[in-house]
Amino acid sequence: MFAQNGYELMSNLADCDLHRQMPDLILLDLNMPYMDGRTVLASIKEDQKYSKIPIVILTASENAIDRFFGKMIKTPFFRKGYDKEECLALLKMIFQTYLPSAAISR
Repeated sequence: MFAQNGYELMSNLADCDLHRQMPDLILLDLNMPYMDGRTVLASIKEDQKYSKIPIVILTASENAIDRFFGKMIKTPFFRKGYDKEECLALLKMIFQTYLPSAAISR
């Protein structure tokens, strides 16, 4: 699933819920139009239907407040230009934790 803005992402999640096929992971940018990533993240975390979906923030933001926001709600945070090996290791750990039967290869 791909969404260009926060409203589209929330609408797509509602469609996934309707068809009972939730995403395995959400890669979220904080700087999206119409509904920013902070609002989307708070909405997802507050909704029992979506709160178990792992989320990783990938953003161009260099704002220390955004990094603090990610830490406060216990969400991994990577700035674009991130260390790819570190990000891959995190994604592998997430999939092994949330989808232990999934075959993960590099």
